[in-house]
Amino acid sequence: MQRHHLIAIGLVLATLVAFEPLRQNGFVNFDDGVYITGNPHVQSGLSPGEFAWAFNLGHASNWHPLTWFSHMLDVSLWGRDARGHHLTSLALHALSVALLFLLVRRMTKATGKSAFVAAAFALHPLHVEPVAWVSERKDVLSALLGFLSLWAWVGWTEKGGIGRYAAALGLFALGLMAKPMLVSLPFVLLLLDAWPLKRIARAGGGSSGMASGRSAGALLREKIPFFVLAGLSCAMTVVAQRRGGAVAGVVALPLSFRLGNAACAYVAYIAKALWPAKLSVFYPYPRVLSAVKVAACSLFLLGSTALSLLHARARPWLAVGWLWWVGMLVPVIGIVQVGQQSMADRYTYMPLVGLAIAFAWGLDELVSRWSSGKTASAVLAVAVVGAWAVVTRTQTALWKDDLSLFGHAVAVTEGNSIAHYRLGYALSEQHRFDEALAEYREALAANPRYADAHNDIGRVLERQGQHELAIESYRKAVEIDPGLAVAHLNLAHALDASGRFPEAALHFEQALRIAPDVPEAHNDYAVALSQQGRFDDALAHFSQALRLKPGYGDAYLFQGLALANMGRVSEAIESLREGIRLRPDRTDAKGLLEQMLRDQRATAPSPAPR
Repeated sequence: MQRHHLIAIGLVLATLVAFEPLRQNGFVNFDDGVYITGNPHVQSGLSPGEFAWAFNLGHASNWHPLTWFSHMLDVSLWGRDARGHHLTSLALHALSVALLFLLVRRMTKATGKSAFVAAAFALHPLHVEPVAWVSERKDVLSALLGFLSLWAWVGWTEKGGIGRYAAALGLFALGLMAKPMLVSLPFVLLLLDAWPLKRIARAGGGSSGMASGRSAGALLREKIPFFVLAGLSCAMTVVAQRRGGAVAGVVALPLSFRLGNAACAYVAYIAKALWPAKLSVFYPYPRVLSAVKVAACSLFLLGSTALSLLHARARPWLAVGWLWWVGMLVPVIGIVQVGQQSMADRYTYMPLVGLAIAFAWGLDELVSRWSSGKTASAVLAVAVVGAWAVVTRTQTALWKDDLSLFGHAVAVTEGNSIAHYRLGYALSEQHRFDEALAEYREALAANPRYADAHNDIGRVLERQGQHELAIESYRKAVEIDPGLAVAHLNLAHALDASGRFPEAALHFEQALRIAPDVPEAHNDYAVALSQQGRFDDALAHFSQALRLKPGYGDAYLFQGLALANMGRVSEAIESLREGIRLRPDRTDAKGLLEQMLRDQRATAPSPAPR
């Protein structure tokens, strides 16, 4: 076995050790419900019936059918066991690590520096989020396909052949179907033409390092199919995010603010790359963006870009690494506002490769001037990588559950309404209601128009028996966000429980207009209608709930009660039997069914005498 193969294996083993805490981690209440645990299509596993759904635009505000297939396959293999889902993400990441090392080494013939680039990708704490967060499977899957596309592309530049070109293009298309972050990959191909592939013909003839250079126009034309796919992916992503309501989040920020934040985010990412401290699952936008800070960050970016271009001929790795970093972050830097985050660790997953390239080759040039420089750089690289691995293990363990994840986010950020809200929700699920209310109120202090926080304060108050205060909170939630179906539903329940059914019915119906495919909403409205004696209307909603969720035990049970009250005893018995089969813990329903069967036998006509 050759040395570089051993290095690849060593990098994979180091990756597995650093991320070992994943085996203790569960799902988190931050998109994992939307993507996996609460998604009925994914929970069906890989099946022909869900194939078409995976290609729909808009679910989770994205179009990434390959990611959906990946989650469905996990459910087929592991069910709801989070460890299996984490294992898949880690396996994809480890494969990318080995592939990246071999790819960079293939292009540059530099084993040591290539190993450092791969180690940075493998072990940097910024990369914990895409690996440890199951919902971010799209990152690790698209990156692997992106590196595979680059591998096939390099093969085509070396040996030609329509098959290699088609493989590069096909893998790129699959990568876009995992996450559209790869739209900037065609620009990376152009950068690689300059260095290390050296395919650009010099003005005086020949190429910069290869026997047959090509003109810039020819290099651009050969990538036109890649740019076409990238453009189609961008268009589909915009449509999907608009349908899903992700573009501009809840409040659209002015373009000037977004541009300023983008400049500051670039610098903040570099700072976290150099010193990965205070990493958080969510970074809120700053309340105020200093003009001085924006100007300083903008000057730093412009100056760094100009410096890299000025040295492009003598130090091409500097320009390629820097432009890789800057260019790959463009789709997610926030100029087009998607969501409420000012930045995110996961966005550095592939872009960080560019910084690692610039650092590795820059350090090598620096130490080459000293007699003992090679040894010193090797020791420094090992120390840095080792420190990353230690921090990565610690950061991975934070993703164990919601309390640790969002508790840490609250501790390392300020004014983080999302983190306070999610921590409050986790506390309320453990019936730590006073602590939950405190976190919800911290969320509202940071964002007074946070409808979900108002809704969940109402939920806690209702559990504490403070029904009128709960109704007040629910009203505030629907006033802020009239499209928040769960708040309409909660308000409807609270109003119905307090004897105000006519008003409750309005909010039941509004919830169903917003979210007509939620079986629980149909069931709950049907129960309320039954209590009002409107059994025919109730049966229509029970039927709809069971159509949407065929194994819905409670709907069968309550439908049975409605049928019994209508005198349709035989149908009621059948509905109750099915409900008890699905919900064997409902002893009250068993008692009712037994009583109905006894009454049925008692009223049955006696057999005629012979």
